[in-house]
Amino acid sequence: MTWKYVLEHFSYKMYERPQAQHPLDRIMFAVFSLVYPLSLFETGKVEAAKKAYYIIEETVDDIKDSVYAKEMHMIKDIIFK
Repeated sequence: MTWKYVLEHFSYKMYERPQAQHPLDRIMFAVFSLVYPLSLFETGKVEAAKKAYYIIEETVDDIKDSVYAKEMHMIKDIIFK
């Protein structure tokens, strides 16, 4: 899969889960969806990547500082370096 493919086919709706979920499920979906801001970053669209990251981070705002969100923090470090 290429970065371009992700950019052409990504939809935030794929990761919206209005039902109550276990916190680990919510973090897992957020981490999966971070492939989109990473794709933006890798194709030189850094500001768009930052905005996309914040949109996804909002979906787990109440648990974003959890120890289980380590991967999110690692990806954030890449995009915001």
